[in-house]
Amino acid sequence: MDIPERIRSELDEEDVNDLLTPSETLDNIQLNDYTIEIIGYVQNTKPICAESYFKFFLNNNDGKLVSIVVWNRNIDRIQHHIKTNHIIYLDGVKAKAKYGNNGNVPYELHVRDNTVVYNLGLMPDNMPEYTELSKALMTSRRIVLKGYIKTNFAKYYGNDYEIPKGRHEFGCGSITDGTYKLEVHAQKFDQDNYIQLNLGKGDKIEIKGTMKAYEKDRPPYLSIDNLEDIKKLNGHMSIASLLRGVQKLCIKNK
Repeated sequence: MDIPERIRSELDEEDVNDLLTPSETLDNIQLNDYTIEIIGYVQNTKPICAESYFKFFLNNNDGKLVSIVVWNRNIDRIQHHIKTNHIIYLDGVKAKAKYGNNGNVPYELHVRDNTVVYNLGLMPDNMPEYTELSKALMTSRRIVLKGYIKTNFAKYYGNDYEIPKGRHEFGCGSITDGTYKLEVHAQKFDQDNYIQLNLGKGDKIEIKGTMKAYEKDRPPYLSIDNLEDIKKLNGHMSIASLLRGVQKLCIKNK
């Protein structure tokens, strides 16, 4: 279905990540609600079964994966819209109890005869992917993590594998989720600007970067460009929990 010009114009003015359905909204969906709206990108699809059943999965880029079910005559109506990594806007789907081990929410959404389906285009390549700290090594894309400051950031002068000539200044600290510990390198770091962020040990943060994993004598780490990639959130982790966050991420052997 083509998007009405007015709606397309309004959508174009919004940041893509602001359009994707928040996890809080998905957590509060009630079964048998017929009027649900959801926007997410197509992570994958399942083949049509017996020409009467089609399923695909929408990812909200914040850790939620929702199963979308299409039956019978609605398959031909919407299947051509459903393409991997395309952003899909569904207006008027019904929540039903989940059947099978699909998605990570306790329901699946069913397309109905009056469900409106819009394809908003490809998910931008540079859009950071929200992921859990424990799964940070499972993607090569730029990622967004939420964690707690374990070792506060400070300026270091030393070796970094991203700099061919070796020694340079960079900011270094670590975060944890209470189980795993992840070192973070800020390639551009100013101590005075960091102080202005008013961050302390145990503070909850959101941080954007790219994982660097070298098969050398060092653990993987998250590389961020500068302090603009760090955002303070509400929340704090106790010292006891911080001390337990020591397990390091490992590169799995192929």
